[in-house]
Amino acid sequence: MSGVAHSPTILFGLGATKAGTSWLHAYLEGHPEVAMPAVKELHYFDAKFFRDEARQIERLERERGRLLAQATRADEAGRALAERQISEVERLARMIRSRTNDPGYAEFLTDCAGRARLVGDITPAYALLPPRLLRRMQRLAERVRFVYLLRDPLDRLWSHVRMMGQRLAKAGTDACKKTLALFDRWAEGGEAPVAVRSDYAGAIDRMRRALAPENLKVIFYERLFTAEAIADLCAFLGITNHPADFARRVNAGAPLALDPVRQARARALLMPQYDYVARHVGDLPPRWRENMGE
Repeated sequence: MSGVAHSPTILFGLGATKAGTSWLHAYLEGHPEVAMPAVKELHYFDAKFFRDEARQIERLERERGRLLAQATRADEAGRALAERQISEVERLARMIRSRTNDPGYAEFLTDCAGRARLVGDITPAYALLPPRLLRRMQRLAERVRFVYLLRDPLDRLWSHVRMMGQRLAKAGTDACKKTLALFDRWAEGGEAPVAVRSDYAGAIDRMRRALAPENLKVIFYERLFTAEAIADLCAFLGITNHPADFARRVNAGAPLALDPVRQARARALLMPQYDYVARHVGDLPPRWRENMGE
């Protein structure tokens, strides 16, 4: 591929939403053997599959505007970085507008890799893709790796609902009301975007039907922030073990307690997810067992 003398490994971060993917992206972005795109979530595959191109292009246009404003205030080095990032954003928008072009997408990832051993796309929505698309992603390069982060189902759900409530609230004045209303709609069988991202069983089943076992690593969020976990992850990705900043908070949500009645209701609804992960992944972290009521 152009600009590189070798073919780096491609990493896909499949999610889950609110399970540490932003922290993982930040860690890899600071790794000397990794080249991550300027945009964290590329949404190339899910935009095509879910016919969501217009919304993703609008998102990229906002990012381009932010980078242009940043460039006007930056020094020479900052302007050069912003210009490179703007070029990436514009190129990604063109790819999403175009017909399916997987070789072009792979080249987009690797063009700026230099001597990097790993390039990546961390887009949690990829966990919703069907097996046929996951297989297509697996064929993009000689070495492709997939990472899926699992967080305690109740904690992940509540973090996700809080994030959505904050976004819907006007200036934060009614964030609590919006958040609890979202939770209640989910509990009544609504809020499909929240429900589908809570379905670990469906996501893991699709991944295991599509991907070679040696290409997939499932990691518990509760065990991610340790030197041992990072060493194991780096070995899986084929990069040198590099120190991580475990104190760094990335995209932390606003604190809001969930009342005991809603907690109990969520546990009951999420129990199939706890059971599935216990059977098929095993060795649950203490936080999971606590929320299961053990």
